[in-house]
Amino acid sequence: MLCAVLAAGSLHTRSRRAAGIQPWLGAWTLVLTSVLLLTDREAPLHNVFRGIMTVTFSLAFLFIFTVGSVAANEVDASRGGNDGTSMFRACLFSFVVALGSWIVDIVACHELQQLPFSLPYPQLHAFGWHFGTCLGLLQLFALMVLHQHTVRDGREARVEWNSIYVPRVRIAEKGC
Repeated sequence: MLCAVLAAGSLHTRSRRAAGIQPWLGAWTLVLTSVLLLTDREAPLHNVFRGIMTVTFSLAFLFIFTVGSVAANEVDASRGGNDGTSMFRACLFSFVVALGSWIVDIVACHELQQLPFSLPYPQLHAFGWHFGTCLGLLQLFALMVLHQHTVRDGREARVEWNSIYVPRVRIAEKGC
């Protein structure tokens, strides 16, 4: 997730043609991941870094939503319409469903393992969180691509949606 935030930040920073903090975020992600992978799960250092990871993760979500909102507004202002806003809303909805699935899975784990009629455990973390997050990131990246081409490059583009809420950004060919 942190790597995805780094990539989203890179796209947004690149579209503004400004220097970014990507190398610092990349180094931080590497340090955080290394400490968590190389320390025992019960070690104090591991637990401290899990707490730091949680804070970093929360800040990363705020960053994702801020970047997405700003990019959506800039897209809509530069080309008219509401493609940017609709893509941002889809992204936000996907993340809210993902987070909700994860929270329900944590809070109601015992109840979900004892569903009536021998229904299987719904795996809300695996399917809701991971699928929802992946879909939200895909929608965010499509928004960043639309932003880069329309706001920075001034090119024409259109957004197409398929049946499972996945956007496709079609960039117009440059003329001679």
